[in-house]
Amino acid sequence: MLLFTRQNSVGIVRCKMSGAWQIVLMILFCGGVSCCKVYSSDSQGLEALHALDAFVASNRLSPDEEILGMVGFDGRPLPVEWLVLTRRSGDDGSLHEYVCSADGVKHQRSISRLPGQNLPDLPLVRRSLLISSNQAFDLASARAQALHVSFVSVRYQLRVREEGEEPIWAIDFLDRSQVSLGILYLSASSGEVRRETWRQAEVKQRALSLAE
Repeated sequence: MLLFTRQNSVGIVRCKMSGAWQIVLMILFCGGVSCCKVYSSDSQGLEALHALDAFVASNRLSPDEEILGMVGFDGRPLPVEWLVLTRRSGDDGSLHEYVCSADGVKHQRSISRLPGQNLPDLPLVRRSLLISSNQAFDLASARAQALHVSFVSVRYQLRVREEGEEPIWAIDFLDRSQVSLGILYLSASSGEVRRETWRQAEVKQRALSLAE
């Protein structure tokens, strides 16, 4: 199942897995000094927009079904699978989750929206998705490097922001202990940074200093 919940203690969205989509972020320390580990974009993994286009071309969608979002776990820099969340208007707005890999759709299941879940509600429009997951990673990792944030993997979420129709990439940085470091929110149309949240005070201070 695919559930979105709030993690109020650090002010970020958290998505659990095994009934959920999970956000986790990380920092590594090299000799006591934070250092950024950046993966090249040609490493193994599945590009999100390629997976999305292949999913649409597979004719799995019903005529009344719309895509609400995508999630990818353990990106190094890209995940090997993407979860695609859809909604069908013809059967009381029921939600469906598809697990997509390079071999196509592996699994499919129906899920229920529970009270308090922060699930995507606005449909993704393909023509507005101009920033690939590769590009989103490159932009996010450059920001992490500028802030001296070290990470081992990332977790991706693609959805339309609640305040409007702009699609947003949420890039979550993870360390080897799966400890949350922070999230960078990028426009999936322009690549511009819309928001960022960081767990450690010194990283927050560096971000403020760079913004001045």
